[in-house]
Amino acid sequence: MCTVSDKGSAIRLSSGRVKVIPIIRGQEKENASVEMDAGNKIETSEKGIASPIALTDNEAMEMQTLEKVALIPDIQNEKTVEEIRKKPENERPVIVPVEIIPILETSEIAPEQNPAITLKDIELRYGSLSVVETTDGKTYTGAFSQEGRNMKIFTTEGTITIPSSRISRVSKYRGEAK
Repeated sequence: MCTVSDKGSAIRLSSGRVKVIPIIRGQEKENASVEMDAGNKIETSEKGIASPIALTDNEAMEMQTLEKVALIPDIQNEKTVEEIRKKPENERPVIVPVEIIPILETSEIAPEQNPAITLKDIELRYGSLSVVETTDGKTYTGAFSQEGRNMKIFTTEGTITIPSSRISRVSKYRGEAK
């Protein structure tokens, strides 16, 4: 996972190995590169790249939650959705479309035009439903998208944004979508 701000970047790695090479004024600086293994993070700034340090327990747990997510860039492609639906239910990934779906942004629709959105509508649009549990015990059913340090959850009541650090678990919805 990578976060970027005007002050620099932070990179967290849950699996594999990565080599970070700074680019200064359009030139790669291979001799200033840093290699990082899974379970570590690094920060970059104008001054350079910091040495890798271990992820905190919270960061590691957040990364484990994110690993359960399947990013599907072409969720509108019926063939992609159909391939996922054919898999046994316990093998289907939690689906997060890359694009933001304006129709599910109910707060942007005038109240008199606000159509009732059902779980079936959300499932048809995203291909899957999930249950998101927060650290304070609340649960939300719908589809979600990870946006930086926040998770946006599309529910029948509207869109809810929650910091990822407050997410304790994401699981597949096992009920019937109506």
